[in-house]
Amino acid sequence: MKIINSTYEDIDTIFKLYEEGTAYQKAVAKKHWKGFERALVEKEIVEKRQWKVLMEDDIACVFAITFNDPHIWQEKDKDPSIYIHRIATNQRFRGNGL
Repeated sequence: MKIINSTYEDIDTIFKLYEEGTAYQKAVAKKHWKGFERALVEKEIVEKRQWKVLMEDDIACVFAITFNDPHIWQEKDKDPSIYIHRIATNQRFRGNGL
């Protein structure tokens, strides 16, 4: 297993995993992702905040990091932190603790 930054070449796979993740969320919960702007993911790639987990040379999982999220963490957001967002796992690799 390797965890490395995503690249522009990964964008189509990232959005495919987001679509699969949204479909799964809709099947098991009332809340689900509403979709993401391509420009957001491109910015995260440039800023080295979009990541992928490689297993068997395939993208098994993707996620993004951010350093603040006041909407969720409110007052606690003032503490130095790294937040992991938008974790999406390739269906072939579910059950691996990703």
